[in-house]
Amino acid sequence: MSVNYQAEPFADLMPELRARVAAHWQEFASDRDAFGMDVDWDLYLGLAKAGKLYVITARRGAVLVGYFGAIVGTDPHRKGVSTAFSRFLYADKDPIRGLIVRGMIRESVRFFKAMGVRYYKYASKNQPIIDRILAEIGFVPIETVHSMVVDP
Repeated sequence: MSVNYQAEPFADLMPELRARVAAHWQEFASDRDAFGMDVDWDLYLGLAKAGKLYVITARRGAVLVGYFGAIVGTDPHRKGVSTAFSRFLYADKDPIRGLIVRGMIRESVRFFKAMGVRYYKYASKNQPIIDRILAEIGFVPIETVHSMVVDP
């Protein structure tokens, strides 16, 4: 069965996202040993209600197999330029997982372009497959993010 990609309202997706977030966290969360999983659902819901959070989904029939979320606003250094900032991405373990990820990112580019977004910043984990997918779509690396757990 083929995979379909589309934008869906965050509020409608919350039950499905809640069901998957533990698997997402276990596989990809940074510093998961230092911090427990505590998704700020109210923050995300508020951003969605404000028209700033958008979610692209991948579905095989009615079954959710992946999701990608981005916040749209302005870049503090580019006032007036509509900018999308990636926030979360997950695809179920699947033989075509990489294709599902690529499909969601491509759909997000089409979706944001239609919205008038002019600048798209995609932050990802350090994974060669994501780097290849992003380069294929046209993204270029512009910065590196470092993190540190600060003990109290």
